[in-house]
This record gives sequence, structure tokens and C-alpha cells, in this order.
Amino acid sequence: MFIHVFSRGLDAHMPTPRAVSFDFDNTLLLSEHTKFQTMREVVAPYEGGLAVLETVPHDSRTAPAGVKVTRYSIFEGVARGLIERGSAPPEETDAVTFGAKMCDTFSTVLQGRLLTAQEVPGATALLAHLTAHGVPCYVNTATPQEPIDELIDALGWRPRFRKVLGAPGTKVENLMAVSTAEGLVAPAELVHVGDGDNDCKAARDFGCPFIGIALDVALGGSGAPGGGFSAPCHVVASDLSAATAPLCTLLGIPLPAAAAPAPAAAAPAPATPVALRSCARCVDCGFVLSESSAQWPTCKPLAREVRQWRPRRRPSTRRVLLSATECY
Repeated sequence: MFIHVFSRGLDAHMPTPRAVSFDFDNTLLLSEHTKFQTMREVVAPYEGGLAVLETVPHDSRTAPAGVKVTRYSIFEGVARGLIERGSAPPEETDAVTFGAKMCDTFSTVLQGRLLTAQEVPGATALLAHLTAHGVPCYVNTATPQEPIDELIDALGWRPRFRKVLGAPGTKVENLMAVSTAEGLVAPAELVHVGDGDNDCKAARDFGCPFIGIALDVALGGSGAPGGGFSAPCHVVASDLSAATAPLCTLLGIPLPAAAAPAPAAAAPAPATPVALRSCARCVDCGFVLSESSAQWPTCKPLAREVRQWRPRRRPSTRRVLLSATECY
């Protein structure tokens, strides 16, 4: 299911978008939870490490305005906090160097784990459909360039993207790079898709339509109403399967067969009446059973009006219980 939240400024005069920019974490791959858990594992061995981590901005999606969050900035901040608390190893006196060591450990462990992470529902199918219709797709992420390049290659996703853009470029700078590479005349010729408020604000600042992904909490979503987006959205979808139809409509391309409205189902044929079978104790009096009630002996016994024949006497009528042992 998806919820339409139409953006201000998107009207009938808006040019048809010709390219799509995708955030990566929790937009294409269910990776945010794995990242945060790995981050906690790296800092946990140091006394007060988890407490220090909570004081450092560690989620670019919700970071305060003007604060740039990368894995390098996170671990440098943690290193500084540990040194100030006296919890760092004696030889670690420089926050930049100590932070870089922790960051290297984090990157090595994380890369292996993300190779087995699940995609956001609908990711592969949507990318394949866009590629088949010649729509240029880009990755636009806050993940540093080298790790995201390695991960995209390891996942086998490189053929789906014209280019993969990571940090140090900001989201807006990367949108500008996509626009330049595609020769777009107006910002509205590009669509950005993401799960974070930083994605939403970047699309607003750049001037292009934004499709928000608001994952279910069970998949790592925030659970915030409407996805927690603070700027106008073209649409908010629960995942990429739900985002497929509105995105294809926005791009002016056909919907995949799975996303197209299903034809109305034909009315079921009427069930063929099944006549009651006669047995030694009763005869058919003309009534019929429905197909479902005829599936004896699994159904409940049915009470029916039958005639019991008595030799040399006028037939009398009484109610008897038809059960599997009597009439089948």
C-alpha cells in the first residue's frame, strides 16, 4: 500500500522526469539496522563506548541541519569522546587516527554482512523494469564512495546504474551531478527516491519530485507518521513494490505486469446440483443437495424429508437423519 502526499509545486506543467536517483540504505537494501548494530559492536569493548556513541550524530537521515554525518565523522566523534573520558587505550591520543582505526574495523565487518542483507521489497524488479525502458538510474548515498562502489559490485547491481555517487558529495551535489550527466534542462526532470528526511530535503532544495519510502517498523522503518518527511512528497510508499506504479506513472512508462491492475475476475459457474443417492432404507424424494453439502462423510449430517416405504401399506412421511452410514 502507498499513501499519496502530493507535493506543492508539482502541477500539470511539470516536465516529465527522465532519470531517477535512489538513496541506498533502507531504500534499495535493508542495511540500516545492520550498520547500527555493527557500529555498536565496534565501540562496545571500550568503557562507556555505547554511551559516547549516543552523543554523536550517527544517522544522516535525522542529523541536524548543516551537520554532515559519515562513518568517518561518527568514529572520530566517538574517539574524541573516549579520549576525553580516559577510556581510550593509552597509545590512542589522537582522535582522527583512533577514529580511523575503528572506522576501518567497522567497514571490514560491515561489508561482509551486507552481502547477505535482504533488498527492500521490489528493488530488483523495479530496477530491471526501469533499465528495460531505458530510464537512467543512479545511486545517491551518504556512504563513502569506495565502500559503496565495492558493495554495488559485490551485489552484482552495477549494470542497473549509470553511476554510483557517494560521499564526500552531498545529496544535493549528487543530484546536480546527475542532472549535468544527463543533460537535464530542469530539476523536475529528475526524481529522487529515499527513506530519510535528508533525502526529502535534498529533493526540495534541488527542486525535483521526491518519492518517500516509509518502511514498516519490522523492516527497519522509523514508524513516524507519513514516514516523518518534513518537506512535500510526490508520494510516500511502504516499499519499492508499492512505489513502482506511481514512479512509472510519473516517468510516463508502462507499469510492470505485476503492478498493472488485474482484470476483473469472471463470475464463478453455478455449482451443478448433486442428486441424493438412494439406499436400501430411503428413496429420492426430488430434492437436491448443493455440491458442498454432498461431500460426505466430511460434512455434518443433514436432516431431510424422505419417504420410508413399507410393504403393502400407504407410504408415510417422516424426518430421518441422513448420515454417511445411511446414505453414502
